[in-house]
Amino acid sequence: MPKPLVCLDPGHGGADPGAAGNSLAEKDLALDLALRIREELLSGYHVDVLMTRETDTFVSLADRARMANDAGADYFHSVHLNAFEPSARGYEDFVHTSVRDDGRAARIRAAVHEAVMELLTPYGVPDRGYKRADFFVLRETAMPAVLTENLFVTNEADAGLLRQELFRQALARAHVRGIARGLGLQPVARPPVLYKVQVGAFTQRENAERLAAELRDKGYSVYIVRTSPD
Repeated sequence: MPKPLVCLDPGHGGADPGAAGNSLAEKDLALDLALRIREELLSGYHVDVLMTRETDTFVSLADRARMANDAGADYFHSVHLNAFEPSARGYEDFVHTSVRDDGRAARIRAAVHEAVMELLTPYGVPDRGYKRADFFVLRETAMPAVLTENLFVTNEADAGLLRQELFRQALARAHVRGIARGLGLQPVARPPVLYKVQVGAFTQRENAERLAAELRDKGYSVYIVRTSPD
């Protein structure tokens, strides 16, 4: 069974910095978040990922949509950051104006929004709500598409969070949880964790053999490991 294909779209890039404020550039943060999202998706779920850009390069809006359409992506996830007057802060996301409330894009967006706000609410980050817009990449992509606005680089509190690598990693994981819920992605099966117990350490092998025999008689699985000092 083929894996679902998610197209990740880090906004702006190259000569187009996007929003800027508090010594932060949208193009850099969007790429950082998208790469983290890709890593979490690929390591945790049966899914393939297409990036509209992987470096600090300019990609037109038409090319972004074309890449997703030509690849037959199942979902398009655009990553942006916001800017406005310094008091504005928070998270919001968009689907196209033509999307029905019960449409697949709306359902995926709801899952992403809920997962992201589960992370952000304890930080005091405002929920700016579910929104719609006639953005090019939402209009011209042939699959469910969501555009996310991940805090305001122009707000000091939001910028302080975005500067923290651990926060950005947590934010990426929140996106992935939402995407996985919305698309119904299957998690990668992980081998069970095993805990081993050491009993005894000897300088003479015969002493180790004697204890090993006693433990085998009691039903334990035993093996002897020879180690040398560094």
